[in-house]
Amino acid sequence: MHTCIALPHDAPVGTVVLALAAVLARYVGSSRVPLTVNGRGDVPLHIDDGHTAAMLLPIVASILQHDPQAMAPETSHRRAADGGVGISTDPAFDRRATLPDGEAWVHVDFDGTTTAHVTFDPVWMPADIAHDIAEQLPIAVTWIVAHPTAPLSGLDIVQGDARARVRDRCNATAAVQTVTATAPHEQTLHGMVVAQAARTPDAIAVIAGDHATTYAALAARAGHFAAVLHNQYGVRPGDRVGLMADRSDSLIVALLGILRAGAAYVPINPRHPAELVEYMLTNAGADVLVVDADSVSAASLYRGELVFLELELQDNGMPFNSPALTDAEDALAYVIYTSGSTGRPKGSAVEHRAICNTIRWRNRFYDFSPRDVVLQIPSFAFDSSVADIFSALTCGATLVMIDEQRRLDARVVRTLCDTHGVTTAILTPGYYRRLLETLVGSPTLRVLTVAGESVSPSLVAAHHRLLPHVALVNEYGPTEASVCTTAVRLEAPAETVPIGRPIDNMQVHIVDAAGRLCGVGMPGELLIMGAGLAREYINQPERTAEHFYESPLADIPGRVYASGDRGCWRADGTIEFFGRVDRQVKVRGFRVELDEIDIALAALPGVRHAAIVTKTNADGDRYLAAFAEGNDLTAAGIRDGLARTLPHYMVPDVVRVLATIPLTLNGKIDRAELLNLEESDAQQVAAELAATPLEAKLRAMCADILQRASLGLTENFFDCGGNSLRVMELTTRVWTELRLPLNLGDVYTYPTVQQLASHLSLEPSI
Repeated sequence: MHTCIALPHDAPVGTVVLALAAVLARYVGSSRVPLTVNGRGDVPLHIDDGHTAAMLLPIVASILQHDPQAMAPETSHRRAADGGVGISTDPAFDRRATLPDGEAWVHVDFDGTTTAHVTFDPVWMPADIAHDIAEQLPIAVTWIVAHPTAPLSGLDIVQGDARARVRDRCNATAAVQTVTATAPHEQTLHGMVVAQAARTPDAIAVIAGDHATTYAALAARAGHFAAVLHNQYGVRPGDRVGLMADRSDSLIVALLGILRAGAAYVPINPRHPAELVEYMLTNAGADVLVVDADSVSAASLYRGELVFLELELQDNGMPFNSPALTDAEDALAYVIYTSGSTGRPKGSAVEHRAICNTIRWRNRFYDFSPRDVVLQIPSFAFDSSVADIFSALTCGATLVMIDEQRRLDARVVRTLCDTHGVTTAILTPGYYRRLLETLVGSPTLRVLTVAGESVSPSLVAAHHRLLPHVALVNEYGPTEASVCTTAVRLEAPAETVPIGRPIDNMQVHIVDAAGRLCGVGMPGELLIMGAGLAREYINQPERTAEHFYESPLADIPGRVYASGDRGCWRADGTIEFFGRVDRQVKVRGFRVELDEIDIALAALPGVRHAAIVTKTNADGDRYLAAFAEGNDLTAAGIRDGLARTLPHYMVPDVVRVLATIPLTLNGKIDRAELLNLEESDAQQVAAELAATPLEAKLRAMCADILQRASLGLTENFFDCGGNSLRVMELTTRVWTELRLPLNLGDVYTYPTVQQLASHLSLEPSI
């Protein structure tokens, strides 16, 4: 694309070059902009927001004069992300020669007038962004001339239509959500469920195993449990009640009962360590904890009052009346805990009006109705569970519960889908990748949602190849924004997978490090606004103030949540996700603060140095790898020690004990070096002979799943990087390739190839 840009009268060439470099720096998200003058080698111009034009213009002038001292000692290969600028001060210079195939830069030449002739490489610069740059260059030139001594952080080039586009049109999400005057309680989650029960009392609400519960029965049982909490345990509106139980129909009753009592529920995974459970409940101010029989041991340190679910759900004939339904939309609905950078998780406190906005949007967007059957897969301590549970129960759909221990068995999932006619589910991409082939040919599936972590283009392509009749939706949203902030239907495979557009009554504004609004194509941090924002981090005012504050943009007033996620607006109005600005990552759908694991590692006895890093395997899945140096350390001991204080998803997939952990010159742990280290000690396992053909097949299969060249017959599957999803893949492959019935629990009981082969050799072939 070639365009002629009118510039302010008498604008010096150096000023124009600096202005264009400053503009391009916003698009590449880097302070380094390579310049190539009249076809000569690259010169890196470093543009920091703290620099002034007066500081940089002499450097630009030196570059234009081809001062050897201004040249870099060596040139580097230009990549598409570098955003180089080709400069020609000679009108006769052939600019086509400066745009060879594969190079990613913009060429500018000057003909002695007040115009710049700019050629954009279309491979790197889409036409609409090139058009924006053509409008932004004069703005930058004018500002630099007027403010030569001001920091470049004050240069705001996103003006006029480009600003209105991302500020207004990309965020035109206002949706009127009316609640009838006769049913004001439908402003709450439980009120919406009670209203649905009145509309479809005889429809099946929940299926768990062989037991089906109608909407009328669900509402009645929840009302009874609310009465028990109110009358026998003193639960009142505004209280927080812990809930720790495995998934079942009773779990749903308890959840609704807590809400019906006017309290907020605090979901706790029963597999969390007792110390972590005690911290969460204390921090949330939960004086009452509801537990089922299998979860009592995890509450061993809790000093509040326990409510035994199975006992209190029995109808003992006591004449308790259900508490009156409330319409307090500003009351808390739940407090869900996520990983924290200080070593302690933080609880996002979400009000009814916030999460109800998400649920109403989901029911409209997906066209959910009583014909739908929802397979409930996310853990109820994970915020996606709020979306699938309440989307189902507020539209008359049927919610199918899957036993926690069998959730990772692909055969069980497929059987449930076929038996109950499942139409939809929410899945993490890593889980879906291992489930996809098992779902091929499912006659009832109509839409699947992937959420919780980035979606790879290969997964989208595989979905459209294997399940072309099933819609695929990508949802993005932090817990602090009521589960979902943006969404998009993934219609076809593409090189990158967007996270979509803002949902009803939510807005996303992308800002750079200086707090300036980013236009289309400019990377920055996602600031989230709108009806779905959480109230606070419960009892953590400093961390609340750090992430929730008034908008820094004068023309966009309101409260924002600084997500810490990076992305940019695409030309089609969707957002592309780039990762994190801090040390927070998503692993198998769970949000993990690496600092929290580092703190736990450092606290282990005998550890002198330790660090956690994230790596990505060949399938694009992210996993955790820990490295430690110290006295009498073993990989198994480190894993066991971390499991006593961290939730299971934060225990590293791979642990390696080093004689000496690498350090940088300033004495800090060299994480870059750790990323290059092998994750297991060198062992001569390749020469180890398998005793039976089954051992040989299992070893090859396990090595392939763990992405290792070889695997010792006595090496522990989990010490070598095995995790729940890899167990799921192993059991599926043993069944499909060897026709042997391997259960998930067998892998945990027999974690070596030798043990597993011995166990399977006793099983009859099918």
